[in-house]
Amino acid sequence: MHKLIEAFKRAGRHAAFPLVLLLLINLAAGLLTYRDYGLSWDEPLFYDYADSIKLAYTPQAFSPTFDFEQVYGPSASDHKYYGPAYLLAARPVQQAVMAVFGADRASAWHLVNFLTFQAGLVFFYVLIRRWFDPWPAAAASAFFAWQPVMWGHAFVNPKDMPFMVFFIVAVTLGLWMVDSFTVPDNKRRWGLVFLAGIMLGATAAVRVIGPLAGLVVFVYFILRKNWRALPAFLVYGLVSILIMFAAWPFLWADPYNRLLEVLHHMSYNPTQLAVLFMGQLYRAATLPRRYFPQMLGITLTEPTWFLFAAGLALAIYKTWR
Repeated sequence: MHKLIEAFKRAGRHAAFPLVLLLLINLAAGLLTYRDYGLSWDEPLFYDYADSIKLAYTPQAFSPTFDFEQVYGPSASDHKYYGPAYLLAARPVQQAVMAVFGADRASAWHLVNFLTFQAGLVFFYVLIRRWFDPWPAAAASAFFAWQPVMWGHAFVNPKDMPFMVFFIVAVTLGLWMVDSFTVPDNKRRWGLVFLAGIMLGATAAVRVIGPLAGLVVFVYFILRKNWRALPAFLVYGLVSILIMFAAWPFLWADPYNRLLEVLHHMSYNPTQLAVLFMGQLYRAATLPRRYFPQMLGITLTEPTWFLFAAGLALAIYKTWR
């Protein structure tokens, strides 16, 4: 018993222990509840898209008689504007969950979505470890993950939640890449260049605003002023572009014009949708001014605002000092 206690104490002193503890708690809760979530309104058609998009990578897709629109599923007019990088990577795992756990399609996707969120939480923790010690970083990660709105989206949102995860991973890997430029003869440099480029391209192939992660990395690169690494940074950008096109079949026929089409569609998409707010339907352009602060107030937990106020006051005080 004494040896067990000592082993636990040693584990508790390890830098990774807070993160591992958080993940174990999350996984225990998620595995017990993933079958209890219903479908959000746009999940079924999006999962149909996941089942269909694999056809784009078969020989028959390149036949002159093949109707390429069918690779986007039954809602092709909408879903072709959403890059399928996450669906392509996650669907084999979802199929394995159905086979191993006997889960239905929706529950299997919910578990895969939740596991994806946990992977993103790891990188979120790693990112804030750049400024904080392990326990504060784990506490911030737990506070982020345990917001009810985030926890729910971790299961039932196969669009925005994966994009958030991909974005966090792309930024984290990009910062690592830039840091590696400052180490002479770093053997991991080119590996990080290609890995960060692949992740940035995959992020863009989930949402068209994914390249903003690259902009964050670029600003960090400029601040570091390591101009000798510019060729490696250009390779990073080239790899990301190639991956984006490879993972987004809609762009293949006419990359430039179709990318502009996606940008145009996404720019106007919010104005075309009705928003339910306080029991009434509004067009996005007619939402009352109280919408944003009121939604923040009812979707985030009360400690959020206390900690925000305390952090803001502390930041002002330290700046003044």
